[in-house]
Amino acid sequence: MRFAIGSLLCALVAFSAGSAADASSVSATNGKLVYVAGGKGPSYIVASKADGSNPAKLTRPTSRPGDFGERISADGLKIVFTRATKTSQQIWIVGIRGRHAHPVKITGLPPKTRPFAPTFTPNGRAIIFEVDRLLTPIGIWRVAAKGGRATRLVRGPYGGPTVSPNGRKIAFYSDSIDDFGKLKTASITGKNVQTILDWTQAGTGTFALDPDFSPDGTQLAIVLDGSSNTTGERFSRIALISIAGGDPTDLAISPLNEGYISPAFSPDGTTVAFVHIVDHANPGPTWEIDSVPAAGGSTSVLVAASSTLRFSGLDWQPRN
Repeated sequence: MRFAIGSLLCALVAFSAGSAADASSVSATNGKLVYVAGGKGPSYIVASKADGSNPAKLTRPTSRPGDFGERISADGLKIVFTRATKTSQQIWIVGIRGRHAHPVKITGLPPKTRPFAPTFTPNGRAIIFEVDRLLTPIGIWRVAAKGGRATRLVRGPYGGPTVSPNGRKIAFYSDSIDDFGKLKTASITGKNVQTILDWTQAGTGTFALDPDFSPDGTQLAIVLDGSSNTTGERFSRIALISIAGGDPTDLAISPLNEGYISPAFSPDGTTVAFVHIVDHANPGPTWEIDSVPAAGGSTSVLVAASSTLRFSGLDWQPRN
């Protein structure tokens, strides 16, 4: 999630429990909601009930910036995430109850690069991640979940990988001047890279971020971030797009100078949760976690926030 690297990691502030949405608005078939919060100290991973209630701290990093960019394994038992300090950045794994946190030892990466945005393959045996140099992605890589020598799947300025439920495809976005904001897919081995969305479909000045596969693998939930053609003020959209490409379908459109990041499908496929940044053009914005029906409808608040709360990185635990 490119948004998090810049403003987010510098802005995270102390976490305290927000109020939760009405539990009836979220299906009981969904597991825990997992996200990042932080404060004057390092950011850390939190798990709550699916309706946003009963938040609990899962990780306890000791150095800033901290933990971010988490994804839950398909069996719902483990979380893979990035842990960063001022001098290093590593991929870590922790149990869904916050136990047995440990780094994944990776070799074979290019000099002066760092791993970021990890996600498990469906069988949990491998991790797909982006590799960054100077905060810019330079490719999508793969490593065994137990660690070892990494292999490059896709060369280029690509980030935010997500893996299809059947393990056959990856989706990611482009982050280069010449190819900025396009949404792409490839086979799980990195072959057959295709563009499925660019600005001609999303709107001039709009770029795609943060793809997340639907549970049936037929769609992606994405952020479309852009600016108003008339005022230049920024806004975001949560949208769905077929894995085959085509025009996106908007689920939620933010007011001007507000933003959305980190969409995540619920395991039952009925809901998309996302982080809502309220009025980020002004000092002290409010960040909250909202949801919207995947079939369309009104948004609702899952985790309410105040100006002292910041959230990022969102995922939903399958209930097995």
